[in-house]
Amino acid sequence: MSLLQLIGKAAYKCILSSNKKSDFQELKNLFSRVQKSDLNFTACSDYDLDKYRQIFLQIFEDTKIMAFIVILAENARIPLHDHHQMNGFVKIIEGCAKVETFTPVKEGRSPSEIICRRELEGEITSETKSCLTLSPNFGNIHQLSAINGPCAFFDILFPPYESDCLADIWKDIRERIKYRGKIFWGKANIGNFGFEWIDG
Repeated sequence: MSLLQLIGKAAYKCILSSNKKSDFQELKNLFSRVQKSDLNFTACSDYDLDKYRQIFLQIFEDTKIMAFIVILAENARIPLHDHHQMNGFVKIIEGCAKVETFTPVKEGRSPSEIICRRELEGEITSETKSCLTLSPNFGNIHQLSAINGPCAFFDILFPPYESDCLADIWKDIRERIKYRGKIFWGKANIGNFGFEWIDG
């Protein structure tokens, strides 16, 4: 069984199992091992990052999980946003990203007045041993930017958005954060991702 199939099985286990802590740790351990070769990803330089500052390549989606690769041009940034009530796993597969994550601690009168606690501020690279994890209650508000060159990362979210179109999802997020950069949407060609196999 490939690493991606093991990740798929572990991700479904997180959703279906009652032993959340150990199951999430298992998924984190597997996810942290991902390299670009596992995703049939060659290099950021193969993509037109002069024209598109952000490139999203959808890998897989069903009613429980969505998985994709994000490529950022140097100094490109995915501004502060959240994935409401979702869990997220992020693994840098090329380059370096500056990451900031926050957890809300007090609701304000409007979304712009939410008081947050900073959970993480630092740089992560493809050599970083552990992946980045976000949960509904920890670090869900976050932003990433590519530094010292372009970067690419592998991302899983669950449960997924109700829409089956990643472009529509990011359009909604982009409207909320007032992002106006040029974005390319596509499909990643990595063959059988293995997420459909959840039994056994």
